[in-house]
Amino acid sequence: MKILLGTHQLEVRAGSELYTAELARAIRSAGHDVAVFTFFKGKFAQTVQAEGIPVFHPEETSAIARFAPDLVQTNHLPCAHFLRSAVPDAIRVHAVLGVTPALEAPPLDAETFSLGLAISEEVVDRINRTPFGRAVEVALFRNWFDDKAVVTAAAHQTAGPLRVAVISNHIAPDLSDALTALEAEGAVAVNYFGIERQSVVVDGNLLTQYGLIISIGRTVLLAAACGVPCIVADVHGSDGLLTADSLDSVKRSNFSGRFARQAITKAHLRQEIEKLRTHDRELLRKRVSAEFSLNARADWLLARYQKLLAGRANASPNPAGECSGLTAPGEGLVHAEIAATVRELRGQLDVAQLRIAELEQNQSRRLFRRIYGWMKRRWCSD
Repeated sequence: MKILLGTHQLEVRAGSELYTAELARAIRSAGHDVAVFTFFKGKFAQTVQAEGIPVFHPEETSAIARFAPDLVQTNHLPCAHFLRSAVPDAIRVHAVLGVTPALEAPPLDAETFSLGLAISEEVVDRINRTPFGRAVEVALFRNWFDDKAVVTAAAHQTAGPLRVAVISNHIAPDLSDALTALEAEGAVAVNYFGIERQSVVVDGNLLTQYGLIISIGRTVLLAAACGVPCIVADVHGSDGLLTADSLDSVKRSNFSGRFARQAITKAHLRQEIEKLRTHDRELLRKRVSAEFSLNARADWLLARYQKLLAGRANASPNPAGECSGLTAPGEGLVHAEIAATVRELRGQLDVAQLRIAELEQNQSRRLFRRIYGWMKRRWCSD
């Protein structure tokens, strides 16, 4: 099969972007051709391309057409609409990965899609209230941990402050304040990772350096698969320490903190840290390993792809040679134009910033020469 995945941007390491990259690698490892489309290419796109996975942008519609995917799976509404114009004959699958960003709204013209994917029951409930959910089969396709990133944690930390890693691209102020208070008491030693602090590759080698992770999404699952405890907490609140008992509840809102929405305070964190004394991390590790593997997710998805392709092959040909109900995907084209304008403005801003830096440097040199000349004259006169 030839599969094209679409996501809004590939500039930084964030949820949808990592989802797309990890899924692309898994599909390629299974022996299929895979490429990625995005409106905004950046450093993370370069990382994906370096692994041999093509990454297209809106100006490369000819290259997308030559790739000729059998199936297009998109994450965000503008990608879904734009790629309908670039490859109108492909089977279409759309995945909704959240409930808060506007980009996660289900696409229009539901009749042109063959399958919808929802990352949690929370998302299914939202989709089912839209025309897309009423017209298209929506299947649960939960988050995962990347099997290749798993490293088994060593013995539990027993001495000194508890080493804590906060992994988030939008660190909640309440969380930071609570951890600062605990750190002042000597209870924890905290490192922060993500776009706001330091963006790094999050894998088992990183996670197993810590006695506790605080994060959401796939990082929670990877930590559990490595045997590292994790508190599910972020800007939406806290679901507390992930355990085998809480797993079924917390997964319904995709390990986001939105299930319990507990306030993040010093007392709350101290209470959850206290649970580490009796936490059965091995039981949780076994459950997560059995239920949330990327390899298993990819196998299931590829089987659905094959079923969709077989259904198309067995379907009666369309006399008009067109997709039923297909209308001009203007929203996607408009978004592509906006994205091009944004990229152009960013380029102009980069040039302007370089010019400002040059002017500041030249001004500093002139000022230094003036001061040096004044001091030289004064020293010489003395």
